Amino acid sequence: MSRATSEERFGRTAQNYLDSPAHKQTDRLAALAQRVGQKGGIVADVGTGAGHSAVAFAELADKVLAVDPTQEMLDIVKANSPANVEPVKGHAEQLPIEDNSVDGVTTRLAAHHFEDIDKFLAESARVLKPGGWFLINDIIGPEDVETCEQVNHVEAVRDPSHRWCHPGSWWLTHISDAGFHVEWVEFNSKRLDLEDWLQRQEVSPEVFDEVVNTVMTSTGRLRSHFQPLNTQPKLFHLLEMTLLARLD
Repeated sequence: MSRATSEERFGRTAQNYLDSPAHKQTDRLAALAQRVGQKGGIVADVGTGAGHSAVAFAELADKVLAVDPTQEMLDIVKANSPANVEPVKGHAEQLPIEDNSVDGVTTRLAAHHFEDIDKFLAESARVLKPGGWFLINDIIGPEDVETCEQVNHVEAVRDPSHRWCHPGSWWLTHISDAGFHVEWVEFNSKRLDLEDWLQRQEVSPEVFDEVVNTVMTSTGRLRSHFQPLNTQPKLFHLLEMTLLARLD
């Protein structure tokens, strides 16, 4: 999917992401921002979406640059954020931010949409001050190659702007290669409402049925990954990584 088409898709569904319980998580985001320990300074939130992370860090930082390529998302950020959050239009691989100018870079539930994660990591290192921190929270793929491909296929059927959910080991290697050292990393299985997950992207009835059937009837390692529950509403799981690193 082209950048323009991806931005059109997220522009159309922007309000859904503002209202999404899976993205709001106000208390959890506040606790995560506190754990990072930022006091004052400037933070860049890349792939800010509806701005939930930007708002959380705005409580602690002097200024938050909320970066996103989709204008409708930035309009939502502007309308729902405190005055020290500045919406900035830009892509993760070419951040419109000066060298050595921010104290921290955060990205949440966005990196699996980025065209080139290595370029994003390089850009994060470029804009950070010496010793600056990098925080990522995102869905990741399983380590098993075949299962990882299957999970990414389901993600792409649901949302054609999806690029790739890399496994945790991939992230650890590439973050290190970009000049960071990892301070801590956590993995957890994240339970989601399957129908809400699909409706957030306003998928067609055909795609809805296909994904629900794939998840609920999955077998083997794929089923172990999704852990589907035929409850009301239907539930399933995705693997999530939260990682804090600093520039060497």
